[in-house]
Amino acid sequence: MAQRFYFDLGNERTTIRDDVGSRADDLDDAVEQAQAVVEEMRRSGELASFLGDWWLTIRIADGSVLATIPVSSLLEAEEQRTGYSSRSARLSS
Repeated sequence: MAQRFYFDLGNERTTIRDDVGSRADDLDDAVEQAQAVVEEMRRSGELASFLGDWWLTIRIADGSVLATIPVSSLLEAEEQRTGYSSRSARLSS
């Protein structure tokens, strides 16, 4: 049964809280959705201003944190899946 997951983006000083969330079948599905969102943000250039260590926290409505994933690992997983490296794209720009 699908449930609503919330995806907060943060670092040691800032948290961008997701107040809308997204429905997913389970935590694995939520992680896949997180990877897609991070990839979309990377492609649109939104991550260019996110310097340093950023984390994506996946939680449920009651505030329970189910996973905390470094954004860099989500980007690396997307690079492995697509064969596209955001690092080489930055270097060639």
